[in-house]
Amino acid sequence: MPAVFDDKQGWAFTAEEVPLAWGQAPDENPFVVVTVDGREIVCAEKTAWAEGDEGSSTPHRLVAFLAFSGIAVSDTKVLLQENLGTHGLPAWGLDEDGDLTLSASVPVGPAIPLDVARRQLLVGLGLIAETVDKILDAVNAEAGDDRPGPPAGSITKRFLAAL
Repeated sequence: MPAVFDDKQGWAFTAEEVPLAWGQAPDENPFVVVTVDGREIVCAEKTAWAEGDEGSSTPHRLVAFLAFSGIAVSDTKVLLQENLGTHGLPAWGLDEDGDLTLSASVPVGPAIPLDVARRQLLVGLGLIAETVDKILDAVNAEAGDDRPGPPAGSITKRFLAAL
């Protein structure tokens, strides 16, 4: 994963444009918080299935995700319908705490060029950032504030155009 964000290997964004904050997960894999137009999205590399979730397919993928705390989900069917409408990119879910989540993942491995994986991840990050704006507009409208939020920022647009 570090190669994806390495400017010497093709990462085209400055620290001012797209701030990155690195950390290490409890499973000792690195993660990075990528700030896209003010939206903090976590990226991690999944190299193994969770215990009990072992499958026949490879788990090796880059995952971008975020959780919305404080937003109640009264009808999870709506999330499933949204997943169908977007064909799961990005995908809605609920975490262990019941918080709404949004994620995108791309497969990685020796047969997939770094540039292809990076551009796919950029599009996933852009879709998540764009969807965050839409969900916040909906939450604000529900609260009686029907003014639209700001349009997608320039970094989100650049990420969405990566492919």
